[in-house]
Formats: sequence, C-alpha cells, structure tokens
Amino acid sequence: REEELRREGSLQFRTVDQLEDFGERVYSSLLYMALQSAGIKNVEADHAASHLGKSSYVATVLRGLQMHSPRRLCFL
Repeated sequence: REEELRREGSLQFRTVDQLEDFGERVYSSLLYMALQSAGIKNVEADHAASHLGKSSYVATVLRGLQMHSPRRLCFL
C-alpha cells in the first residue's frame, strides 16, 4: 500500500499479471497474516487467500475508476 501511495499517478499496470501481482503483494499478504494469526496452516486456505486478495484488488481498482477519472488517473 505504501508503494501505491508513494507512486500515485504513476502506478499503472501494463498487464493483468502486474495488476494481480500487486493485489497478491498487498491484499493477499493481509489475508495470509489473518490465517496465520488464527493458527490456520492449510494449503487450500492459502490458495483461497491468494485468489481472494487478487480479486479484491481488481474489484477495488474497478470501483475506483469513477473517482480517479476526473483526476485523469487510470490504473488499468
């Protein structure tokens, strides 16, 4: 998240893989930490957290399109 704030306006993704990678590093890592805090050590749970993190970030980017467009920012 710090990277996103630091680079606002320049954080654009050229590929879907880059978008997903950022979602993995930011959103999924929080889910991994929640699973670890709950004492859950399960490959399937980690896999689900990975997909949830990526899809949550994609949804966040899509939701933000309307807010960012007047500032001429697009992260896609």
